[in-house]
Amino acid sequence: MTDTYSAADAARVLGCSERLVRKMADDGRVTVVSTGPLRVSQESVHQQRAKRPRKPKPEPQPQITAADLQALAERVAAETAVRVAEQITARMLETRDQAEQRQAAELARAQQEIQRLEQELEQLRNQPALRLPPIGWPFRR
Repeated sequence: MTDTYSAADAARVLGCSERLVRKMADDGRVTVVSTGPLRVSQESVHQQRAKRPRKPKPEPQPQITAADLQALAERVAAETAVRVAEQITARMLETRDQAEQRQAAELARAQQEIQRLEQELEQLRNQPALRLPPIGWPFRR
């Protein structure tokens, strides 16, 4: 009787339920030795096991320690600080460029206004002088 399995033992070897072992016995996929309590031959169980596709074992998940988490947190904080500094620098440069552009535009407007005023002054200088009557003319006695 050592070369037989009970339904429970066959289920453990095959990695399935006892119910499925009994169905396999009814279908003739495993050799039934005794039906009293169901006993199946070890050889047929191992042949059936060899036919079943094996599921790949899941990759073991790496164990993460508190030190690993701390190191990761520090690395993320450092990278975040670098990105924030780069963004701030870019905005400062952008703001500086905008300020320079605004000042250049104001300078151009001021130079245009100076040219306009100089032309107006030149026109006023070229006009004939006003002849005013002598001071006191209407009031002479």
